Amino acid sequence: MRITTPGQARANYYDRNPTPVRQGYSVIVGPAGTTQRLAYTVPANRKAWVNHLHHRFHRITVAAPVGQTQLDVTDETSTVPMAQLFRVTNVIGDTDQVDLAPNTILLATQGIQMRSTSTDTGGTADYTGGWSITEYDA
Repeated sequence: MRITTPGQARANYYDRNPTPVRQGYSVIVGPAGTTQRLAYTVPANRKAWVNHLHHRFHRITVAAPVGQTQLDVTDETSTVPMAQLFRVTNVIGDTDQVDLAPNTILLATQGIQMRSTSTDTGGTADYTGGWSITEYDA
């Protein structure tokens, strides 16, 4: 016979074998269509807390003609992006970025991805992004 205490409190996530996951990328490229820049999948028997997201666009050289640049972060739990940035600019040095703390919990085998999209036909841009995630036992 097993005896348990109903409603027994569970340890906080930070006491359940926490593992910090920090991933990032930085690339200077010309027009590239939609490109996945970063991806993460929660391992089995774990959960993940998305603490911080960062995505940045910086125009390096003029695009001719200019198109729309889009940066987004999506996860499998929603059809709506967690973060999205649209930019139509053609001035060298233009910069735009999104920083946020979504405080989203991802379950085992769920994923998150960071993408960039450019409809320019020329020019170059610097894309930088990353996230801070804390994995813990489910």
